[in-house]
Amino acid sequence: MTSLERKKPEYPGLNLTYRTLLSVVKYFKRRKDSNYSSINSKFIYDDDYNMLKTFLDESDIKVRTLDVQIVDLADEIAYAAHDLEDCLRAKAFTMDEILHEYRKEYHKDSKYQESYIILKQLTDEARKNAGYCTGKSNSAEFNRLFEQEISSLIINTLINDIDFVDIEDIDDNFKIKTGTQNTRELGFKNYAKLADGLKNIIFKCVNQTNDVYYYEQRGKRLLHYLSELYKEHISLLPPEYRAKERIEQYDLKDCDDKLLQKRLICDYISGMMDGYAISTYEKYSGKSFDNILWTIRSAVNRGNDLNLPRLVGKTADEAKIFADELYKKIGNNGIVAFYPYFVAHKSGTLSISYDNIIVEAVNKDLWNLVTNQDLDVSLSYSYDGILLSYHGNKDFFEQDEIQQLLVNAKKAKSLFRDTLIEGGSALLEWSFASSCDITGKAVGEQYLVFYEARTI
Repeated sequence: MTSLERKKPEYPGLNLTYRTLLSVVKYFKRRKDSNYSSINSKFIYDDDYNMLKTFLDESDIKVRTLDVQIVDLADEIAYAAHDLEDCLRAKAFTMDEILHEYRKEYHKDSKYQESYIILKQLTDEARKNAGYCTGKSNSAEFNRLFEQEISSLIINTLINDIDFVDIEDIDDNFKIKTGTQNTRELGFKNYAKLADGLKNIIFKCVNQTNDVYYYEQRGKRLLHYLSELYKEHISLLPPEYRAKERIEQYDLKDCDDKLLQKRLICDYISGMMDGYAISTYEKYSGKSFDNILWTIRSAVNRGNDLNLPRLVGKTADEAKIFADELYKKIGNNGIVAFYPYFVAHKSGTLSISYDNIIVEAVNKDLWNLVTNQDLDVSLSYSYDGILLSYHGNKDFFEQDEIQQLLVNAKKAKSLFRDTLIEGGSALLEWSFASSCDITGKAVGEQYLVFYEARTI
């Protein structure tokens, strides 16, 4: 905040009050501290430390301030509750796995065992509140409600447990780790072990999954590539992240420009969201981060295109070679189309007439609807988005999914307007799907894909 968030031309960073700065300093420690034998893993830079230390000495204020104590507790609650909810929603693990690992990890510690009992009680209450085995909701709806309930119950439990506690009761190394000068701080009076245990177990469970390990390893390669790219091509950085320009602008005469440039590159990359980092990597490297599988299809202007060559679910290199050869054969008589090979989560048809829209859907692949005659739900809508009638599981779709289908149905109505006016209809086949990595696993965000449209 004192260096990167540039808002004024005359100085770097934000012009914040000392109270605001101190409200985010959870660890008032240098990287190397004479009171600590090893290098601190959580610290602030020496120039920030010296600046705050001067103010604290002059103002007779003790760290940690009440503001940052609140921030710290909010972080702990978020780790315990919201990370758990996110991971359950992503199906990284189940609640039973969390309980199992919690019991396994802390079965010899009486304080953690008390927290296990509380966690088990909260889990049972969340299941009850979500309608477990009542027959009032399907499994997808129950899981969604349970994820929200367990998160809410944990948050409520921890918030109501906040009180002033003695520093030595928080953690044996708390004072050394944070640099606090207080004897008492805001903390969890009874359930500190619940918050701490959940944070540790969630981290452990997440890192045990192959998908997370695979993503992390690819992430490391991406970060290394971006770091080397910006070291070699400094002009690709925004001006405020170029050391020489920064030194000139702020008259930093005693600054080592090479060392500063390394720091600025690190700061720039660390400020990227995942999506932006991935898109930047793909832009400059010419490679796909996900290394997904691809499908190649073709069509001709004249002649029968039912049996034209195609390639399904192959790597980018294989797909490129096949597409190039196929394009040479087809030439100007047609097209070669390529798109990510996808895994369908929900599929179906949109039947569009002049007066209404009928959505039929099935779980996973459209094959289950067309060939197996399975049908999870049939919904009839007006073009105003009013549900006219339904058959089957009314809650099959998430609200945003049905909205996407209705928006595209209106576009199709415009596209096939002449046919619909004459009493005909249009039929579109669709899937909510994800792309596939080279191991066959779904990757990336779910998207809506249409792959067949015809008039009747």
